[in-house]
Amino acid sequence: MFWIIGSPPNLEEGYSYRSIIEVKSIFGAIDTDEIIFAEGNKIYSLSQIEERLDELIKKEESTDFDFNCFLGKGSHYRYESADIECVLRNKGITDFENIVVGLENSYKTVNLLEYGEKRLNFNLNLLHYNKDEIILEARHKDEVKKVYLDFLFLESLGIKIIKSDYPESLGYDEEGNLTFYLYSEEELEEIFVKVHPIKEFTIENFKGYEEFVLPFRGKDLDLSGSIKFSISYGGQTLKEDMKVKVTGVPWYGKIRMFFRSLLK
Repeated sequence: MFWIIGSPPNLEEGYSYRSIIEVKSIFGAIDTDEIIFAEGNKIYSLSQIEERLDELIKKEESTDFDFNCFLGKGSHYRYESADIECVLRNKGITDFENIVVGLENSYKTVNLLEYGEKRLNFNLNLLHYNKDEIILEARHKDEVKKVYLDFLFLESLGIKIIKSDYPESLGYDEEGNLTFYLYSEEELEEIFVKVHPIKEFTIENFKGYEEFVLPFRGKDLDLSGSIKFSISYGGQTLKEDMKVKVTGVPWYGKIRMFFRSLLK
């Protein structure tokens, strides 16, 4: 609801005039605001005010929402994941329920209240992604809005340790797994992998992406619980140090683990 209020005529220069407008509902609720009149203030004609009111009314009656998405960065290596943030904004007083926002096979459902805003985050694994753009969509009933994001794949040289996973703590007699993932865009030969003190092995030929799982026990480690990981190929070496807290170590185990530390 809107009101048009005319300013008093014949305002004296150098003075400001203040008026209080009060609105009272049939339920007794009261709200007030202050209006200031002064000579020299910008004057709006009735037609300008009516035009502005039409804009406000159309905004209030809007039955649409904005949908935009943004990449965390514009270029990625294939072994990385892309972080994407999507923003939905309601431009009017219409509530939108059950908006389904999707990226590939990942979907999230949100409700967007009047003049509301929702932010959603997605993570896209690019390892097997073969498209040159990322497409996201927001679906509400029969309407579908789409966002197309361009990005650039960077060339990756050599072998990469994409991820490693291992237990933070492990009992002396308990078994755990050290899991790591390797990736290479080029074909490599004679890759020597040393995971001290768990295992050493050679990969004759490697290209692409592969998961490796190495089982071990707490008693296999020394008192520090350190695991030294190195990958050597073609005169290059990648290294990564890890540490596992070994718990429940008996007295004879401490002696055994102490001597193991001397053999590093």
